Amino acid sequence: MSTSTGIAGPPVVLFLNYRDLRKDKFRATASAYFTLLYGASLALLILFRNVNTHIVLNAISLLPPAFLGSYLGIYLFPRVSQKHFYYSVPLIVIATGLYSLLTTIL
Repeated sequence: MSTSTGIAGPPVVLFLNYRDLRKDKFRATASAYFTLLYGASLALLILFRNVNTHIVLNAISLLPPAFLGSYLGIYLFPRVSQKHFYYSVPLIVIATGLYSLLTTIL
């Protein structure tokens, strides 16, 4: 469903957050899930020939910000308390949803 709807993340992230996992287990579980999910999604998109040059170039152009965000996350993760992590996850999901809604409308 992630390739057709693009909303695989928020329900899983909220589910993991409310399972009251420690932040390191939350992060490991989410990373494993999304690695497998997006790997399978990409394989299916390639198999059904739904990937073109424009999409590949767009993806490549987004790699530097993705790596920057990854390194920033690695730096900040140990500095965030379990309590702040637990409460910030839903806020980040809401902010991302609002951003997606606004960019879709405008």
